[in-house]
Amino acid sequence: MLNSVIIIDYNLTRFNDVKIMSNYIRNKYKLHVILIRESPNKIDFNLADHVIDLQVLDKYFVDKSVYQIEKMNINPVAIIPFSDNSVINGSALAEHYNLRSDLSEKALAAFSKIEYRLKEQQESNIENYLYRPSFCIVNNKIDIDLFLEKNTLPFFLKAACEGNKRGIIKVKSIEQIENSFRKVEQFLEAGVSCEESISFEREFSADGIGKLKFITEKFTDKEGEHPVEYMQIVPALIDKNIENIIHLSSNFANKICGRLIGPYHNEIKVNIDSQKAAIIEPNRRPAGMKIWYLAEKVFGINLFEYWIDLLVNTNPNFEDKLVPKGICAIKMLKAPKTGILYENLNNNDILEQILSHLNINSFYSQINFLEIFDLEIFIHKKNSKTISDLQNNSDFMGSICLFIPTQNITEKERNYIIDISRTIENIWYEIINKKIR
Repeated sequence: MLNSVIIIDYNLTRFNDVKIMSNYIRNKYKLHVILIRESPNKIDFNLADHVIDLQVLDKYFVDKSVYQIEKMNINPVAIIPFSDNSVINGSALAEHYNLRSDLSEKALAAFSKIEYRLKEQQESNIENYLYRPSFCIVNNKIDIDLFLEKNTLPFFLKAACEGNKRGIIKVKSIEQIENSFRKVEQFLEAGVSCEESISFEREFSADGIGKLKFITEKFTDKEGEHPVEYMQIVPALIDKNIENIIHLSSNFANKICGRLIGPYHNEIKVNIDSQKAAIIEPNRRPAGMKIWYLAEKVFGINLFEYWIDLLVNTNPNFEDKLVPKGICAIKMLKAPKTGILYENLNNNDILEQILSHLNINSFYSQINFLEIFDLEIFIHKKNSKTISDLQNNSDFMGSICLFIPTQNITEKERNYIIDISRTIENIWYEIINKKIR
């Protein structure tokens, strides 16, 4: 039989993450890699030894998977539901083979924002620190009107089962409602909700896997119609009380979502003064926007490899605490204007230009221990369309990472990272603006 690790589904933007896991499975454990994904393409066959073409949301997914697995003489050693879409059926398949897994029966709350809010409202034993926002399910515009009879502007319209901030719109005026509702109508079948806009000033994510956990500070556009995330900092610099409240809130969300051992990325808003927290949304998957890569830079552990060890190794000897060796950030870079690129862009060339501008900047010379790395331009081909009015997180044109090594993280380092990221953004605008018609 083929002793194998089965990876279930992934979004193409996470190709490198799955590649890390696939290589680690083969090189360390000498196991086969099986990928289950709908309509697989050429790169999927490069990732895995065998690929099974199945729709992960199919209600007969487990039966169809078991049939294919037995037909191919596969012995599953571990099963990894990687994408949001796979958390329900992927966990059910792992349970079928009695493998380490999060709970399938509670997974819907991690997949659907509506299901999570319903379960959250049903909880009777709520701690004082946890704030539950008002919400309602939307089937038509009348439901929005009824919501506004008891709630005030602004509020959010949210698609229940979309990721990357797709289908999330901040409604700030009565006049905006009609147009905003039209934008989310396409998501009505899977579910749409109205949700109170939580005014807490700071936003974080509780991130973790197994017993490992850390907190990321998130920076989100609070003024625009779409709450895109433009920066992440690992680790968040907060006092012990706030850290404890975030972890307790995350534990609450994990309990509702049936998370036991796998990855989680729970987005949480916090009011520092009142020490109240509110869950924005839970996720039973690795954090996006390279947060796990920032964590590797800061804590010195590859969490994708750790995930494999956690599920495959029958006698693991794991650290249960992460100790930071610095502070790291990713700054998302948007296009300076909507238009068309009139030349190809090269990551290294643009990074050299950015560093050249910074080197003559007196501010940068004060912090020459700062490492600037991993500029990635997503929209780089000649004649590609650029978008400056962002609708979701996937509309950014690129990203860049920054790292300050230090054993003693203070507000000084955090502020350096934020300030230099703004300087880099301005330089980026200046360089890229000349390359867009």
